[in-house]
Order: sequence, then structure tokens, then C-alpha cells
Amino acid sequence: MMDGISTAPMQQKRRVLGDVSNDPQNRFIKRKHSTTPSSVHQPLKKKKPTLTTKPETFSGKPIETKESILTSLETHKGKNTSAVLTNDPSSKTEHDPSPSNDPEDDYVEDIFKNLRATETSILPYMSLQPQVDRESRSALVEWLLHYATRLSPETYFLAIDILDRFLAKRRIRESSMVVTGVAALLIAFKYEQVGYVRVRRFLRAMGLKASITSTELIQRETLILETLKYRITFPSPYSFLVRYLRVASQANEELALSVLTQTLLSYDLRRRFKPSQLAAASVFYALGKERKRSWSLDLVICSQYPTVEVNRIAKAIVETTKKSVPPKINVANKNKA
Repeated sequence: MMDGISTAPMQQKRRVLGDVSNDPQNRFIKRKHSTTPSSVHQPLKKKKPTLTTKPETFSGKPIETKESILTSLETHKGKNTSAVLTNDPSSKTEHDPSPSNDPEDDYVEDIFKNLRATETSILPYMSLQPQVDRESRSALVEWLLHYATRLSPETYFLAIDILDRFLAKRRIRESSMVVTGVAALLIAFKYEQVGYVRVRRFLRAMGLKASITSTELIQRETLILETLKYRITFPSPYSFLVRYLRVASQANEELALSVLTQTLLSYDLRRRFKPSQLAAASVFYALGKERKRSWSLDLVICSQYPTVEVNRIAKAIVETTKKSVPPKINVANKNKA
């Protein structure tokens, strides 16, 4: 336990989410301290988020102390997506590992059939949100990722998905954007990291202790859960990415993940394309950038997307990310609903 924060699995039911204490062991994609790629696929390390804040309410710096809740991937004990995404009989290729003793391997085909059947792009909501626009959403997402990328990919992909689905169902004021984003991240943290965290410590770690109270954050968390009818998870692009990278064994995993993370900033990309399409295009881009190999027949079978289609989506990602320059966002006093 780190000063009020425990990374151990939960032993009792949480007040809101209940007991979801899964504890798999390994992670398929691990971050490496390597040379960073170009700005197209490395949006989060080139500079700090452009936020204007009051010095007394927000520090604007990453939390690197021992008491931070933003633990590294190496110590993460959340859900293991890669443990499920193995040996899909419908897309058996030369790159698939030999069968393991994991009983979940027998259900991978059904799992992916269900993921494909239920995946959707986000619903259009900009016309329903008079005080929220693409630029302010992009700035909020970039700011959240500035902290959340030290959590597992499942966590921050889920957080942004929760945020978008909530905005598609309930109108909010501009002043409540930050507390909504932080509440979405808190829900994702509880669900994926399966760990205990004090709300005050969570706010302190993000530099918001002076501008958002624990009560306000809990109220916003409850509102989000009630609005979504406690349906937390939907097919994530990261789940598809893990599967595709198992087949494209020569692809740069860090590069593919970075490209896919970049798509979270764009409302239009998430509106136009499904999660599986964005994941496929990210792997396609990584393969082309590294000049390792092309979009093979194995990948066509696994993803069900031909080369022409993934090339089109990859170009859309590149063009969109070149144009996107998130504006400044004022974090101070964003806690009023």
C-alpha cells in the first residue's frame, strides 16, 4: 500500500461498481524506453498539454512521486486483454502461438464474433452539446492522457469511451467538462486496475484538489454510471489491436499503440470508424513505417479488412492528426455542473 493507495485486488464489493476483482498476470503490449517516433504517432511526449490554469489550483506537471496513483504498467494488476485474445480458430495463421492451457482459448472465436457484432463508432453528439465542441473535447482528452498513459492502455481507452458515451446521452456545461473527464477516468481506474484509491488522493495526483471536491467527483461519477445504466465496457480498439499484433508479429507494437492512442483525440475519427477499423489501420501504419512487411493475407483473414480499406483509414488518421492542434483549456473552476 502506498500512502492510502493499494494496488492489491479488491476483497469487498465497491459501493458503485460491485466486485469485479479479476487479476490476470501478464500484459501483451509493454512500453519500451526507445527512440520516440514522429509527431504523427507520438502526440503525448512531444510537449505538455497546453492548459491555462491558476497556479494555486493546478500544477500542470506529471505526478512522479511515490504516492502517485498513476502506477507504471510493470506493477499493474488489472484485466489482461491479451490473455483472451489468443488462438482464434477463425483466423489461424502461421504467427499464432501454439495452444496453451488457458481455458479461455477455447472461447476466443466466440469472443471475437461478439466483439464484431456489438462494436460501433461513437454516436454523434456535438449538435446536442452547445457548450462542447471538437476543440475543447480534444484538449480535455489530451490532458487526461497526459496522466492516464501511465496506467494500462485498457484503462485510458475505457475512460475516453465512457466520456464519449456519456456526452452522447446527457448535455453538460462547459464548466463541468473537467470533472466529467476525471470521473470517467476514475471509473475506468476502478474497473480495470481493480484497486483501491482514495478520491482525495486521486484529485491531488491530478493537481485538482483545490478546484474539485471529493463530493463533487463522486456525484459526477454516480451521474455517469446512472446515465450509462451501469454498462461500463464496450468493444475497445485496444482489444482488436492486441489480436492484430499477435498476427503481425514483426510490427512495432509501441508505434501501433501510439497511433491508436492518437485517434482518441479526434471526435471525427471515432465517429467515422469502428474500433476494429482504427486498430487495423494503426497496425497497417506501423508495418509501413517500419518497412517490415505488408498487410498480409493472415492479417486480412484475421481483421476481415483488405489492404485498400486499411490504407484508406490510415491516411485519414494521418491527415486528421496533422490538422489537430488542441487549444488551451482552463481547468480552474471546472467543477460546477
